[in-house]
Amino acid sequence: MRRAYKDNTSDTAIDSVNKEWRDMAKLAVYIREGRGKPSWVEEQEKKFTGIFKRLLDDPIEEVMKETGR
Repeated sequence: MRRAYKDNTSDTAIDSVNKEWRDMAKLAVYIREGRGKPSWVEEQEKKFTGIFKRLLDDPIEEVMKETGR
């Protein structure tokens, strides 16, 4: 969709969501590759709620694409 004007608030919000998604995808890959102590991994997995839960369940190749790897 092309807008007739620049919407800085919307752009900033979208950028923040995209960054959070990439960061969570990177964390999911880190966890799924078996890095980190089990107690740390267990604590980090608690962050994966709502839409982020799928990052731990989807094929790792798909999650890696989300990170830009």
